[in-house]
Amino acid sequence: MSGIDLSAVHCSLACVAALGSYLPFAAALIMGVLGFLHLAYTLHDFGTRPRYFSPKNAALLEGMRRTRTSIAPRGRDYWSGILGFHLSHSLGILMYSGLVVLAACYI
Repeated sequence: MSGIDLSAVHCSLACVAALGSYLPFAAALIMGVLGFLHLAYTLHDFGTRPRYFSPKNAALLEGMRRTRTSIAPRGRDYWSGILGFHLSHSLGILMYSGLVVLAACYI
């Protein structure tokens, strides 16, 4: 034969298979950390001096705060709508990463 030790090949395949079972957890960890950071930055911007998602032009930010949407003219301003969009997507990423962990545990 060729002199290849098949037990070493089998061991390396088993190691790769074992490592593959941890990949969903690693992916969920990365998504969860990024989702949490996005959530923290969004909640910080709900204050009086937004920093992370605000436009560089201060006049544009004031214009967004004065502008109402045409769907709800007496409702929230445009800036609050943008922050709500960021908030909902942050929570969605956190829930998705939790779903990945849950699916990885039971598959």
